[in-house]
Amino acid sequence: MAGIDFFRKCLELEEQYNSKHLKINHAIQTNGYELDEEWCAFLSQNHFLVGLSVDGVKATHDASGGMEAARTRTCACCTRPAC
Repeated sequence: MAGIDFFRKCLELEEQYNSKHLKINHAIQTNGYELDEEWCAFLSQNHFLVGLSVDGVKATHDASGGMEAARTRTCACCTRPAC
């Protein structure tokens, strides 16, 4: 996933160039592995729709992403109040 600064810049450019004040919806799809408190607050404050991918049981999910305990971290992200 692109860094949070990339998304901040996108929102700045949106505000700058959306002269007709069109409604713009934001959505991302992620396994949630990189979502920390800062990300959750940013996504919530900017009304992003967030899709979290979980690839089956823990062993399958962790193996497919190559990240130790990725499924546990993804599921934990779902319970954060800001998300």
